[in-house]
Amino acid sequence: MTTTTAQQTEIQHLVQDVPMVAVRFLDLLRQPVIPLPPVPGVPPLYDGTQHFDLSPKSLTQEVKIASPADGFVSYVAGLFYSKVYVHEVSLRTMFVNAVDSTTTSNTESLGLYGRATWSLADSTSLLTGLRLNHDKISYSIVDRAGGFASSNTDAADATVGDLTLRQQLGKDRMVYATYARGYKPRAFNTAQTLTSDNALAPVRKESINDFEVGAKASFLDGALSLNAAAFSTSYRDYQVQIYDNSSVVSLLVLSNAGEARTRGLELDATLNASSSTVVNFSGAYIDAQFVNYTGAPCYPTQTEAQGCTVDANGSTQDLSGRPMPDSPKFKLTLNVDQSLPEDLLPWSVRLNGNYAYRTSANFQADNNPHTVQKGFGILNLGATFTSPSGRHAVATFVNNVTNRFYLVNAEDFFSGLWNANAVIGQPARDARRYVGVKYNLYFD
Repeated sequence: MTTTTAQQTEIQHLVQDVPMVAVRFLDLLRQPVIPLPPVPGVPPLYDGTQHFDLSPKSLTQEVKIASPADGFVSYVAGLFYSKVYVHEVSLRTMFVNAVDSTTTSNTESLGLYGRATWSLADSTSLLTGLRLNHDKISYSIVDRAGGFASSNTDAADATVGDLTLRQQLGKDRMVYATYARGYKPRAFNTAQTLTSDNALAPVRKESINDFEVGAKASFLDGALSLNAAAFSTSYRDYQVQIYDNSSVVSLLVLSNAGEARTRGLELDATLNASSSTVVNFSGAYIDAQFVNYTGAPCYPTQTEAQGCTVDANGSTQDLSGRPMPDSPKFKLTLNVDQSLPEDLLPWSVRLNGNYAYRTSANFQADNNPHTVQKGFGILNLGATFTSPSGRHAVATFVNNVTNRFYLVNAEDFFSGLWNANAVIGQPARDARRYVGVKYNLYFD
């Protein structure tokens, strides 16, 4: 029997820059219409930042019991409880889209689970798992900028599990087939802008069904290992975040997209080419799309010819059959580690090269054509020098050797402000080539 208790508390103060175009628009271009301070009653100047004070706290408690592992059946069963509390104060003094609010959220989860491995034969095993979960969520929002306050509480139950048949094909090879059922609990969209004191309704629980078949094998006396899998995952009431750009200030909407699915193939390989050379390769083909998603918000400036329908309920589009957000068809990674002969230099030297490539993908679920990122590859190189005693290590690296610019996100939430399809992109940290040196000192 094992019992584990964990508690974590953080205090974060975040300051985010807002694009300079907003500062110019609000502080300079307004002057012919709205005078600058200190004229009484006029909006203040905007400093181009927004501030967030976050205080997350979490507590988890788990009690589990495990049987011996050498019997006909071995099992692990337990009870898991978690509670997460987040307190956030947000401030943005942009007079056309001011934020001054306090948001708190509570999430409690209680789960009873069990897993068992049944040894049906010397080379055949059946793995079963079952979990009963009870989730309780609540929130409170005080929006001082808009003059609104809202709160609500919700609770729901879920039953999930998995079933795997595993067959050994000799000492170094194995095939398996798995069915798993999972879920994402109901949730409140606490990031949305309040328009009244009405309680927010939670989005429905997302249900997930996954089928997977695969094989794991090693060859060349263990020098080469291969893992391959094919999977098909279906989502019912898929939870998706998307911006409603029908107003001047875009609203973040959390809704259920009906049905979605992902299908694909995955391959991982590791080759110990020699005692000093290791090569890793991984690749994936993933076809991810919405199966049924009607009533989705249109992307900015989308026309009727482009699929946007305008009726009494506003502007909507049908995204059924369209790709899910940020899901490239192909992802490939190649990594090579090479150790130099120990007698070549006083310190041991290990060289590393990594190349990762992904095909194009759209960051936004609304399939905005301006939030598509084309396929790209990133090359990273590095070298680590370690002293004979192992106490000192110096690592040098060059990330993004080819200086390939790319984004980690692109959003269209500012479009309503300009009545145009205006997209804001967030560059990756290594969207420009950069070089670094790290020094580590290890103590006994």
